[in-house]
Amino acid sequence: MIIKFNKEKFIEKLLPSMATVSTKSTIVSIEGVLIETMEDSLRLTTYDMLKGVRSYVEDVEVIESGKYIINATRLLQILKVMPDG
Repeated sequence: MIIKFNKEKFIEKLLPSMATVSTKSTIVSIEGVLIETMEDSLRLTTYDMLKGVRSYVEDVEVIESGKYIINATRLLQILKVMPDG
């Protein structure tokens, strides 16, 4: 998956999803966020076995489509230190 996105918009959509991310689980996939490419957006999905949150990041340039689960806390930390633009 290769994408170009606006950092601020991505963080704005990811922060509400962090409420449903499990931090202490034996199931690694529920500690993460599922990122799926759409035509010109991303779909972010988080789930903690009781509730889930799905949000969309608009105006994304999808160069190569795909799906990926990444640790949500680590992703947020990476996004915060990325340069603007």
